[in-house]
Amino acid sequence: MEYAILFAALLAVAAVMFLKGLWDQHRAQKWNREQLRKSFGKAGRTEYADGELNGIVRYFEKHPKDFQIDDITWNDLNLDEIFLRMNSTCSSAGQEYLYAMLRSPSFEEKELQEREKLLEFLEQDEETRVRMQEIFFQNRKNREIFPV
Repeated sequence: MEYAILFAALLAVAAVMFLKGLWDQHRAQKWNREQLRKSFGKAGRTEYADGELNGIVRYFEKHPKDFQIDDITWNDLNLDEIFLRMNSTCSSAGQEYLYAMLRSPSFEEKELQEREKLLEFLEQDEETRVRMQEIFFQNRKNREIFPV
């Protein structure tokens, strides 16, 4: 009989802990969604730790385009600062792709119009934008898996 009571008590504690975990996860997700909504359109952070940005050139180097801004021009125009101010991405992939887009600008009107339509859609449809950001955030920059 004592074992049954002990087992029931342990089961009850485990259930309470499980439910508390679900509640905390729900609250954290709600807080993250609110932060994503608030941060839209705001400048990214401008200070990074030493070596933190070393990995962002990977995508750019592996996907060369016909026209690319060379290192000298990039540095002369201080485009690292522009990149840092624009970078509000939620994942390493987004960060690498943004860098590649800045280093290989497009001048094709059709591509630019498609980008503009996508931006307008994301500005207008907040729910879709936030959901996409949540997905990217789940795959955020993980220093333990992908050290810089």
